[in-house]
Amino acid sequence: MALQLRSALECLAYATLATNRSAYLAARPDGDKDWHARRILRDIEAVNPNFYPWPFTIRMDATGTHLDDADNHHLTRDLFVEAYESAGELLHAPSPFRPEIDYRAKAVLLEKWAKLATTLLLNHVVELPGHGFVIANVEPKTAICNAQLAEPLEGSYVIKR
Repeated sequence: MALQLRSALECLAYATLATNRSAYLAARPDGDKDWHARRILRDIEAVNPNFYPWPFTIRMDATGTHLDDADNHHLTRDLFVEAYESAGELLHAPSPFRPEIDYRAKAVLLEKWAKLATTLLLNHVVELPGHGFVIANVEPKTAICNAQLAEPLEGSYVIKR
């Protein structure tokens, strides 16, 4: 599970570069060799300061469909780094110079982080500089993702009817 989680986290981080690949490679010519979570996020953030997915809940009223900050638990940027580094520890032979790894505890954490990542990705907004925002909503029962481009409206995100 460690390898799958780490790969999924890399996909989450790199997905926002779809429209900025050339800018990222200009800033990081050796970006294809990235493996350190903090550096990966720092370097992506240099190209797209608002790259990290913003989780939301949907509220509908007479003016339209509003996306509000999610109040549920999700994988934060800090937890992303913790999960990535922890998963990496399990992908290498244990060092005799470090404390012994509690594999059962790590398994519980990996499962927790995977659930938090899933919660984050169910309903989220990602900024794509120069292209607006992508609003993604995944139907949990079918895993069908509905995504659309949007522009901010007066400081908030509103999908007009």
